[in-house]
Amino acid sequence: MLGVAAATLNRTLTGRSRINPEMALRLSKALGRSSESWLAMQYNHDRWHAKQHVKLGKVEKVRLTAAQQAYRGRFCSYTESVEKS
Repeated sequence: MLGVAAATLNRTLTGRSRINPEMALRLSKALGRSSESWLAMQYNHDRWHAKQHVKLGKVEKVRLTAAQQAYRGRFCSYTESVEKS
């Protein structure tokens, strides 16, 4: 049905394997949802688990200097102009 080994499908269905782009394409064709939706579900699942386990207490916000902000602004302006052309 999906063109993968039964063991591979079993690992995916039982949550022991993640849905990667290749599997998302296969699931999309077999079950009718978009591959993007399968990947989004996997991402949301992974993010939920990370939020349960990752401790952010010692992580600090990085402050940009004025020079870094100016550089960042020029870079964003450049990428926006490239995307428009």
